[in-house]
Amino acid sequence: MKLKITTLVIVEDAQVLDIFHSLKDNQEDAEHEIIDMVEEEYGDEDKNIHFKSIQDIKDYFEIVHIETQKPNLKLPSYEKEIQEPSIYTSPG
Repeated sequence: MKLKITTLVIVEDAQVLDIFHSLKDNQEDAEHEIIDMVEEEYGDEDKNIHFKSIQDIKDYFEIVHIETQKPNLKLPSYEKEIQEPSIYTSPG
């Protein structure tokens, strides 16, 4: 299984306001998951602020960057060292 990370970064007033991540393999599912997270965090029923698409998010915030990465993770190989048991006998 290859790892896939979709990240959305929101910037306001030259400061990172928030970062959202999804580990879903399907790009569309990942974007929907992130949209739901942004809606949960920043949507406001009283002010009629809703996010139903990535474009809605880009239209509302100053800077929005979304990127999907497939990191190439190589796990180290561990070779088990086998040592002869040491036997110690006490003088006696």
